[in-house]
Parts: sequence; C-alpha cells; structure tokens
Amino acid sequence: MSDNRGYQPTPRRTYRLAGSREMPETAVLQTGHVDDLAAAYALGALEEAERAAVDAHIRACPACEQVVEDALATAGMLVYMAPQMQPSVASKAALFARVAHAQRAAVATPLPMTSMEAFRTPTLPASTPQNDLVLPTGAGGAVAAAQPKPSRTGWLISAISAPLLIALVVTGMWGLQLRDQLSAQSSAVADLQSELTNFGSGTTSYQLSPGEAAPQAEGQIVLGADQRAGMLQVDINSKEAAGVYELMVNQDGKLV
Repeated sequence: MSDNRGYQPTPRRTYRLAGSREMPETAVLQTGHVDDLAAAYALGALEEAERAAVDAHIRACPACEQVVEDALATAGMLVYMAPQMQPSVASKAALFARVAHAQRAAVATPLPMTSMEAFRTPTLPASTPQNDLVLPTGAGGAVAAAQPKPSRTGWLISAISAPLLIALVVTGMWGLQLRDQLSAQSSAVADLQSELTNFGSGTTSYQLSPGEAAPQAEGQIVLGADQRAGMLQVDINSKEAAGVYELMVNQDGKLV
C-alpha cells in the first residue's frame, strides 16, 4: 500500500464551451471593451448573447464602435485577397462544348406551344335552316363537361422558354466572336512565322546609294529566300526633324 497522507489534490480547472449556456452582458465584457471580440464579431463567429452584448456596448462606446467598424471593413476585403485564377484551356474547351451542346438541343427540341383550341376563331351559325336536334337533359351537361379548358401550363412553359432561348443565342454569339478572335490571332502568328522563315536565312541584300538631298543616308533592300518578298531598310543619319524623302530607281542609267 502507498502512503497518500502528504498528497494535496490540485483544484481542477473548468472550461465553458461556446453556446453551452447564455451569458449575461457583464460576463461577456469583462474588461469593459470589445477589442478582443471585434474580429470574431466581424466574421460572425459569436453566439447570439455575445453578439447582442457587443451591439449594446458599441452603441454607448465610440472607441469600440470604431474598432468594430475597422474589423468589418477588413473582413469585407478578405474576398479580394484571394489570387485571381486564369481559366485553363481545358475549361474554355469544356465551356464551348457545353454551349454547342445547348445550341444543338435547342434546335432539336421544338418550343412548347399552347393548345390549338385556344387559337380557334368562333364562327356564326349557318344561315340555312337546320333540323332542330333535341338532346336529353343529361347530354347537355356531358357536352359542356367534354369541352376542353384552356391550359395555363403551355403558356407558362412558353414564358420560361423565351428567356432561355435568348440566353442561348447571346451565348452562341459570344462563342462565335471568341472563335473569330482566335482565328485572327492564329493567322497573325502564321504570318509572323512565315516572315521569320523567309528572312531568317538565304536572303539577298542590295545596297542603296545616297542622293543629293541626303548624302549621308544609308540603305539596303533585302530579298527573302523566296526571292519575292522584300524589306527596305533606310537610315537617314541626320538629327534634323522628320521629313519626306523619295526613293529613285536607276535602271540602265536612267532614274525611273
């Protein structure tokens, strides 16, 4: 057996879970201010009793009211701190695929229309005499009950389908514009690649002679590898303001 005569039990600590019981306002604001509760108040992490106590306190304390307003402003800016993500090529392709699928579905599915009974035009009875028909008493009620009633379902479906069709048309036009832009960019890139290939190697240069108006000028004509496309490079070598110059071609001793 062990000797526990010298053992002194340590008092156990007690903890309160948030929301376990309601607390009075004096227990929530022990220090008289809400500096420690401002962040939780802005994020909506307080219990109802604590939030009510903070609301009651900031109505009478301008300093704490300013602290809570700053915390609310900071919490409102948290959404702008997230990095902006550029959609991937796969996401754009999936979007265009969904738009194309919606367009095909809209074309394949006819729009719901109301019953043709609603569009029938009432006509006057014929002017020629007709044999009078006498119906039984119960037959009149049966005929009245057999007449179709106008349905509101078709009208409701038509009203809902119109905005959907407009949205599909707008989305399709946007997709076509993006496709045209991509085609134009692809064409421009192809032209640049063609120029780089043509003037990258196999070029032929022809030096130009300066004239009397600009004796210090230098220039050359560079023909591409295909001997069809060329570039003109001219350097006036002058500090004067920009002006207009002429390029003369000497052919067989004559300027043309």
